[in-house]
Amino acid sequence: VKLAVKVRKEKAARQLEKKVLIIGSKQIREYASHSPIDALFVCDEGVSYPRAKETYLVSEELLQKITGLSSPEKMAALVSLPVEKS
Repeated sequence: VKLAVKVRKEKAARQLEKKVLIIGSKQIREYASHSPIDALFVCDEGVSYPRAKETYLVSEELLQKITGLSSPEKMAALVSLPVEKS
C-alpha cells in the first residue's frame, strides 16, 4: 500500500520502481488483457476482477488513500511501466 501511494505521488518513485498506478476497472481490464498486473487493490469481494500477482482486499477508506480520490472506483492496480523503445 505504501508503495502504491508513493508511486502515485512521486515521479521519482515511478521512475525508480518502474511502476505506475492505474485506477478504474475498465482501464485495469484493458491493461490486463495484454500485460500482467503486479498488485491489485479491490474493495468489493463480489466484483470479478482480473488476475494479478498479488490481490489485496482493502477498505474503501484505504482505496481512497491509495488513489487520492474521494470517490474512487472499486479497483486500482500497480503495474509495470511500458518499456520505451528507441
